[in-house]
Amino acid sequence: MTNDLKKKRFWKLAFILFLTEMVRGMFILSYLPALPTIGLISIGLSSIVITMHYVLDAVTNVWLGFLIRKIGEVWTMLLSYILGIGAMVAVGFDQSFWTLLAAACLLGVSVCPIWIMALSNVEEKNRGRDMGLVFFSWLCGLGAGMVAMNFLIGIFAEEAVFAMAGVFVVNLLVFLVLPGNQKEMVDAVGGDDDARAGETVGEKVGREVYSTGEGAGSSSKRRDRSGVKKRLPLRDTWHILKRHMKNMPGIMLQGLGVGMLLPVLPTYITSELSLNYFQYTFFILIVFGLVAFSMTVLSRGLDTYSMRLTAAVICAGFFVYAAGIIWFSTLETIWLIFAIASFIGLSYGIMLPAWNKYLAGTIAEGRRAESWGVISSVQGIGAMIGPALGGLTADLFGTVDATLLASGLIFVVLFAYYAVLFAFRWRRT
Repeated sequence: MTNDLKKKRFWKLAFILFLTEMVRGMFILSYLPALPTIGLISIGLSSIVITMHYVLDAVTNVWLGFLIRKIGEVWTMLLSYILGIGAMVAVGFDQSFWTLLAAACLLGVSVCPIWIMALSNVEEKNRGRDMGLVFFSWLCGLGAGMVAMNFLIGIFAEEAVFAMAGVFVVNLLVFLVLPGNQKEMVDAVGGDDDARAGETVGEKVGREVYSTGEGAGSSSKRRDRSGVKKRLPLRDTWHILKRHMKNMPGIMLQGLGVGMLLPVLPTYITSELSLNYFQYTFFILIVFGLVAFSMTVLSRGLDTYSMRLTAAVICAGFFVYAAGIIWFSTLETIWLIFAIASFIGLSYGIMLPAWNKYLAGTIAEGRRAESWGVISSVQGIGAMIGPALGGLTADLFGTVDATLLASGLIFVVLFAYYAVLFAFRWRRT
């Protein structure tokens, strides 16, 4: 695949990620939270549905990289579209709890492949810029989906649900014209276009799946028809976890700390700050916009400078987030809170690409898809636990300020941990 084609492919992957996350934002962030207000399901049942969505998201990421390597990216993506479109169409005809639960679980599975494909297609020489684009697409998709669905519900009421299936169909059409789709195994999962130019697709898949190169896990005893040892996904997963053990606190606790704020932010902004729903939406849009600007514009400098700057950006981002969120718990002045939130958005927006650039540099070259799958799964566990922990903390202490303080303290721990980790690494070099 030529460099120009790779670039076009990556931009289309980013657009597909945007459309995928837009559906998630419409269903998980807007539609499901709105159902208790009209009496279709209770708040408790809505929380269960949302939690199960993230459970399936986390579980799927563990084994999905192996599935992509086994059957190829095209078939994996097509299966994900079938699941996603089917789930959203089902919700259009039935809004019972069990249908919503099944749809949320299927959506949790269907959103995973595009994440692994996008992250695995990041170019080494433009890692900071590409990571910024990936997370810009994620953030804009979630925000656009939430806002669009709010307006659609206000205009079309129950019929608005079909818009989610419509976005998924557009998503599928974009994927079908994606450059390079004629190749079942692509660079993203460790293939090499130049090597073995005469290989058939089946031979390439067999070589990739049944490879017994370095670290192949000799204790795995299953073999394919040719007698070559086949690596077990569980053993591969364990090797990946061991490789990234030092970074597990950052991988999991980020999702936990941010996730804690999700159930309390509406209450904090509308009750503590006395803003109405539309002002709350505007507040969120401004902060999202600043994060997106920082991800796409400010993060480009990460490709120019050394890993020491990347490490400094990571530590600074953790510190700014921690200080800002803890400060929130003591403030009542709206303009000051907005100014702090804007600064947090700018700093966190550049910290995320820096963090993922750092992680990408620790991943084994031949196992990028599987590694990103496992990392995404661990992140998903934190994001899954976070909302429940945040709500429980607010209930236990009787105030949302307790949740803000707890979330901030988690990032204080992250700042201290990585400041020490990077300091020791620099001393050794």
